[in-house]
Amino acid sequence: MRIFLFPALALGALLGLECRIRAEDKPRAIIEKAIQAVGGLEKLTKPRAVYRKMKGTISLTDHSPLSAEYYTEKGGRSRLALRWQQNRQPMSILRVSDGTHQWLRYNDTTQVLDKETEAQTKKSRYSDRVTSLVPLLKDKSFTLSLLPESKVEGKAANGVKVAAKDKQDILLYFDKVSGVLLKAVHKEFTSGGREGGTLTVVYQDYCEEEPRPGQAEEEALKKARLPTDATSLLNYLRKEILSPANLEDIKALVRQLGDRSYRIRQKASAALISRGAPALRFLRHATHDSDLEIVVRAKKCLRQIREGPGIELVAHTIRLLGVRRPPGAARVLLDYLPFATNDRVAHKVRAALYAIGSSPGKPDPVLVEALHSKDPERRAAAAAALGRDGGAYRRLPGRRVYIPGLKGARKLVYYQQGKKIMELETTEVQFFNKFEDKLFAKPE
Repeated sequence: MRIFLFPALALGALLGLECRIRAEDKPRAIIEKAIQAVGGLEKLTKPRAVYRKMKGTISLTDHSPLSAEYYTEKGGRSRLALRWQQNRQPMSILRVSDGTHQWLRYNDTTQVLDKETEAQTKKSRYSDRVTSLVPLLKDKSFTLSLLPESKVEGKAANGVKVAAKDKQDILLYFDKVSGVLLKAVHKEFTSGGREGGTLTVVYQDYCEEEPRPGQAEEEALKKARLPTDATSLLNYLRKEILSPANLEDIKALVRQLGDRSYRIRQKASAALISRGAPALRFLRHATHDSDLEIVVRAKKCLRQIREGPGIELVAHTIRLLGVRRPPGAARVLLDYLPFATNDRVAHKVRAALYAIGSSPGKPDPVLVEALHSKDPERRAAAAAALGRDGGAYRRLPGRRVYIPGLKGARKLVYYQQGKKIMELETTEVQFFNKFEDKLFAKPE
């Protein structure tokens, strides 16, 4: 009997392995593995608003460079902007949805979506919902079934057919080894029930959606040949804080933009441009001056400063200080706040202060002291940073959210009827608590 024992055990083991393989190949198990491969259910379902910046090519009449920006958040709110060239002419499409209404702006003309375009948009939103994968586990209206094993760009792939009442079938193919989604095929059907055209999307180059906090800012500063250690960051921002003497100097230079002497006017313009971001608010005020010469020169200075890297380098510095929170950062940020070049930069200052104020441990004494400042702007910033504003700042839109370990496909390739029509590569991803309502308003 012992002679037959080993073969029997071996057969039992093989049968057990076969059962496990079958279990793993079940549609739900395949979806679960795919979700786990990109970070897991908890990360994918974490509330967030997403901003994506993309570049690529579009094939209409030729292979034209394409740029895209995409904002999306719960409730069906989205904003997609596409720009490319067709026959050497600049083209643009802006599609906006506030969750109830949808608008399309083609070049300079805005219109409410017609029925055909709205139907296509609904199909696109349905496809996005399916390929986000999570609803396939939670929504019982989906029917999942196995497809024959296939290959996607040389990789063995498990297939799952997703069906739902009154919806087009979507075929999903997942890497058999890693589990990630490799391809989605959107099958269309005519009114007679016959199979129509197909749209295929291939997903490539999976990586972490967002780099570690501060990495992009650090790389930008290094590219500008600026040091990124804490002391250098603090000193860089201190240079943007104007003393009373600096203030008077800039005001005098602005007045010299209207001097009778051409040489003095030219010298004042050059000096203001060299001052960079700190001169911006004075130059903006000068654009409303009664002296036309001052107005023209102030606008020219503004344009040159804005086109330079200075403002972005300041913004990167502020962001890094908020990420690293070195000693002394709260004081420098509070001192800089009145000199922020615009609302966007001021928002970054408050965000950095909030990061410092919400850190574990005892509150930063500089922030506590600022609660009693005579300056209302400093008091408000300190109160928000320490959560002494009743949570008002925390509820404001535009607050960054970080989800480490969440992965996604960096590259997407689109095919229609087997012909490549578009390639997109994500160059930047940012997560937020939510966006401002005006972002999803009717385009003007």
